[in-house]
Formats: sequence, structure tokens, C-alpha cells
Amino acid sequence: VPPKVARVLRYLETAYDDPVSPSSLARKAGMTAARFARIIRRIHGISPMQLITKTRISVGSRLLCETDDSIAQIALDCGFSDHSAFTRAFRAVTGMSPTEHRRLDPT
Repeated sequence: VPPKVARVLRYLETAYDDPVSPSSLARKAGMTAARFARIIRRIHGISPMQLITKTRISVGSRLLCETDDSIAQIALDCGFSDHSAFTRAFRAVTGMSPTEHRRLDPT
């Protein structure tokens, strides 16, 4: 992984709630959006936008299990514009709704 791309990936892991886009991440890495997308696809097997969504859903999943925050609040905390956008993305990635995920958590 090129060092600049690694730095951008670390940034995404902590700034998932920022309004990030594939092109803004590419700029942070100092490369064109197309080159950045090729590198991300080679490393992760998905597009930069899918990586952003997957990162946000991963954090949302953790927050659903570790907090009693409302799903709407978790959606906003994870960088989604609203509860329904989070729910659609969550279901697309995990195959279940955030409510179902929270109910299944054994803690």
C-alpha cells in the first residue's frame, strides 16, 4: 500500500463522520480519483465509495452493540444524512436492519 493511501485509509477510520467523498480522499492522497479508485479496488476489492460506506456501517454496527443511542443518532454519528439512509445502507451490507442487528447482539 502506498504510504499516502495508507494515511488516507487511517484518516477514513477516524473521520468516517466527516463529509468525505472518493474524490476528496483521492485529493488527500495526492492522486487522481481514477488512480485512487484502482488502488483501493486492488487492495480491498471494492470501490472507494463502497469502502466509505463499509467503514461507516462497521462503526454503526459497533455503536448499535455498545451504546443505547437511538438509531437516528448513530446514523448521524456515522456520517449518514438520516436514519433511512443508514438503514438502507446497513441492510445492503449486513442483510439485516439496524434494529434486528441490535436485537441479535448477545450483550
